[in-house]
Amino acid sequence: LGLPQAIARGGGYQLGRCGCQAGEDPQPVVVNLQEVSQEFRPYNVHAMGKWDGYTPLHVATHYGYDDLCRLLLSYRADPNITCTVEREHAPLHTAVSRNLATMCDMVQTLLQNGADPNLPNKDGNTALHTVIAEIRDFYTAKPTAKMNFNEGEVIELLLAAGADPLQLNAFGETPFYLAQGPDGSIQIPFLKSVHAKLLKQQFTVETLARPLFGPSIDVSWRDLDDDDLELLEWCLAEASMQQVNWSHNRLTAKALSPRIQVGVQHITRLDVGYNCLGDEGVEVLVQHLHAVAYLNLQDNSVTKAGMELLAEFATHSPTLRELVLSGNSSPGDSLHSLGRALVQNGNLRWLGLARCNIGESDALLCICQIMGVRELPFGIDFRGNSDVKNTSKMLKHLDSHSIPGLICVDGRVAVSSTLSFMDAPLLRSVRHLVLEGGGVKGIAYVGAIRTLEAHGICVSDMDSIAGTSAGAITATLLAVGYTGQELVDVLENLPLESFLDFDEQLHTNKKFALEDVKKDIYDVMQGLNGGSFTSVLMSSKDALGRLKSVIEYLDMNDGLCKGDVARCWMEEKIKDKVGIDHLTFFDLQQLSEERRAKGKHQDLELIGTNLSTGETEIFSYKTTPFMVVSDAVRIS
Repeated sequence: LGLPQAIARGGGYQLGRCGCQAGEDPQPVVVNLQEVSQEFRPYNVHAMGKWDGYTPLHVATHYGYDDLCRLLLSYRADPNITCTVEREHAPLHTAVSRNLATMCDMVQTLLQNGADPNLPNKDGNTALHTVIAEIRDFYTAKPTAKMNFNEGEVIELLLAAGADPLQLNAFGETPFYLAQGPDGSIQIPFLKSVHAKLLKQQFTVETLARPLFGPSIDVSWRDLDDDDLELLEWCLAEASMQQVNWSHNRLTAKALSPRIQVGVQHITRLDVGYNCLGDEGVEVLVQHLHAVAYLNLQDNSVTKAGMELLAEFATHSPTLRELVLSGNSSPGDSLHSLGRALVQNGNLRWLGLARCNIGESDALLCICQIMGVRELPFGIDFRGNSDVKNTSKMLKHLDSHSIPGLICVDGRVAVSSTLSFMDAPLLRSVRHLVLEGGGVKGIAYVGAIRTLEAHGICVSDMDSIAGTSAGAITATLLAVGYTGQELVDVLENLPLESFLDFDEQLHTNKKFALEDVKKDIYDVMQGLNGGSFTSVLMSSKDALGRLKSVIEYLDMNDGLCKGDVARCWMEEKIKDKVGIDHLTFFDLQQLSEERRAKGKHQDLELIGTNLSTGETEIFSYKTTPFMVVSDAVRIS
């Protein structure tokens, strides 16, 4: 009678031990349970072992006891419960990973009782991932040529129950990808036929467009035979197709039968292996390109992202349309080059999104100086002399056919001859600006603000601005309405040294004299550089004493500088802009509500430290509405 107690406790060891005591045949154990079934009902069939985290159902599948699985499921054991150890898998994962004689029976039992074949474990692996991984060679990580009958039947059971062969795990792998050999062929003998059946019976428009062989490769038709091609024709001719991917394929003129040609007319997205198609196939595609908005001429140097951009731009670019529709072989290379350029160069992406007519010559002008253009606004950190030369040459020899001549939206020039170094449409969606501290280096924010404005990104359109320390100064000036150019005028005359308003006793009282302390520390460091540690330690006694006095002063007075000069300066600049003395966060919010339509004010948040509690505090309209803004800047 130890088994019911073992089940109640959920201990894997006890349940396994009871099963072993009964011998290889689990029937006596089942009979034993049936005899005490009336006492069994109150037990917790979902109890988890303290050490192994297994439920009784996990343990039963681990040891291959199908009869025990049936009994536990009859008492409403959850077939989708996950254990708390290792990869947090369900009983179905345990069953398919053991390769026992009863594996098929257990899998069928679990599926019939509601086990989810697509339930992922902690790594995102489903039961189909797990069983295929089990038949891979341990050393080469390739699917083995041999597979026993049980594993094959289990895969069929899972697929029949709705297991998704396209589901990605946490590593971006699908079950089909795990079953793929080094040459891209399916190594599990019957899996290809299963794939074909699924293609005809279950694949929808969306699943056809999903990657079958991992995140970086689309559908591979390399191994399709005539029967598989028939299924492909059926999909194109009968289904209401909107998206189909053909990649790295063996589609020749033979594959492009009249039935497929009919289907092509309804496709809005088409990936083809350009070098794999015969002349007849290319001709068929060209005839139907008027109905195709997405043309992906596959090449190792072209990424999917580039071709998606290219397809989007082609809808409003006559130049691209001519490249696509021209009949010679060179347009393919042009499309490849332009697609690669679109991926690598943010400037071309911006031009395309701005609905500019981009041509191949523009890509050639732009591709050679990607790094130079991207870093041109800063003028620093060029990768090499060639970048500088290429950028300079391009900017000096611009003509009507070059990129700036094409940057026209509704007849107006949108960008000057200096190209954008950022993805403007992306940055225009930024709603919040945060400025960190950096001491004197904080003055660099002026250049950053002006650069944003130069590229059409208006800080006044953002919802909120936050800052700390030096960033708090710039954030406050921006929040009350200063522009980038006004910041230049203000901060060029910023009296930074006057902000260091030390307490007078630090200068008048000799023991607190900072200059003496600085000199003492310098002498100590020099001594460490050239003398013995003992002699330096003896001679630095007075210096350490004075330094201790300064530290004690800081502990009592919360700072070397009073901060009055900085606060008064900030108060003056705020009043110059809004005309209010001692502006509070509440006042600033009122101004924001009244003048928000003019884009003059945003929500302001400043960060400081509460020296009494040692905690970071946020000063804003929501937290400190009646605090004077200049006081918050001083604290920060």
